[in-house]
Amino acid sequence: MEKNYGAHKLLLLCFSCCCFLCCMGSNSSDMEILLSFKSQFISSDPQNELVGWNNRFPVCSWPHISCTSDRTGVRDVSLQGLGLSGIIPPHLSNLSSLRTLDLSDIFFRGPIPSQLGRLPLLQRLLLNNNSIDGTIPSNLSHCLSLLEIDLTYNQLSGNIPSSLSFLTQLEILYVSVNQLVGPIPPSIGNLTSLILLYLARNGLSGEIPKELGLLRNLNDLQIFQNQLSGVIPSSIYNISSLELFSMTGNKLTRELPEDIGLQLPNLKELLMSGNEFHGPIPGSLSNISRIESLDLSKNNFRGSIPSLGSMHDLLWLNLANNALTSTTDIMGRFFDSLTNCTHLEVFSLTTNQLAGQLPTSTGNLSAHLENFSVDDNLSSGSFPHGVQNYRNLTTLDLQLNSFTGSVPESIGKLRKLQRLSLEENSFVGEIPDIFSNLPSSMAGFRRA
Repeated sequence: MEKNYGAHKLLLLCFSCCCFLCCMGSNSSDMEILLSFKSQFISSDPQNELVGWNNRFPVCSWPHISCTSDRTGVRDVSLQGLGLSGIIPPHLSNLSSLRTLDLSDIFFRGPIPSQLGRLPLLQRLLLNNNSIDGTIPSNLSHCLSLLEIDLTYNQLSGNIPSSLSFLTQLEILYVSVNQLVGPIPPSIGNLTSLILLYLARNGLSGEIPKELGLLRNLNDLQIFQNQLSGVIPSSIYNISSLELFSMTGNKLTRELPEDIGLQLPNLKELLMSGNEFHGPIPGSLSNISRIESLDLSKNNFRGSIPSLGSMHDLLWLNLANNALTSTTDIMGRFFDSLTNCTHLEVFSLTTNQLAGQLPTSTGNLSAHLENFSVDDNLSSGSFPHGVQNYRNLTTLDLQLNSFTGSVPESIGKLRKLQRLSLEENSFVGEIPDIFSNLPSSMAGFRRA
């Protein structure tokens, strides 16, 4: 019995030693990989952030390194914003326990090593805000555990690999502000776990694939400043979870669906400026009660402006540079409804064909108003009533209309005003002396 007990103790001791040596071997291997990274691939460490990376200390105690719970391997490498410069070494792919690789906001250059596709446990690949070039490796699709890819603000070129569609757990895909070209791969529609999809400020072309409508968990879709053309697929309007939809600066066309506000009721930002949309502005937009920013400027929308008073959280309303029309009655109803938007800060109807007089409710808009622009229209009547109430106003633009009468002295109460444009109207009388108290930087006012 004593012999068996002794044998049992010996076996337990051998097992413990094996585990210890195994852990030491794994840590030792990871240490060698990171020491090589530091010595051969980091060309500058101005803040000495990696001075603690040396073989005198266990790798799990190094700064900016986290290990697995059993301390058998490196789990996270987080070097964000440390001022380092260098290139990404291929042998980081040998960190077999790696979950997070964060090399963002530093000065890394060169390509993304294709070997990173050998990291089966990788969940977050964060390489944004660098000078990384080359293409997006297609074999990143082998990292089936990926939840987040952030490659924004680099110099990546080529196409978006269609193979990324195999990353079915991916929730965040950021590739904005690069030099990517070609179409948006229809296979992106297979990434049904996506919550955030940012493809903006590239050279992407072609039509928006209808398969994106399969992304029913999507909150943010940013495709602005590309060369996308054609129509927005009807399937996109079925993504009722969308909160931000930004497509500014493309070549998208056709009328908006009449029921857009019923299909996308959770939108907080709808940004469509600088496209080729036409037709009327759908009245159903008023159903999007949580919207904060609505920018339909620089299109060819026609007809009258619908009432938008149910948009109680609206901060930014830009309908400039369209072909909208109105009468005094229509303007009255529109401004009356707008008095319910008590958080409104920016308001622009610049360069339309809006006729008629502005109603007295013009003076009952949000107390937070900073920009009031109705220039380059066909508006008439006296100086807008109650504008002097907007003590936060920095821009007041009324030029190129048919306003008449005098400029009220009360306008001098606008102490934050930086731009006042009144030219090309029919104002009469003297300029109130109070104007001498306004900032010298104020532009756009002529005495003649």
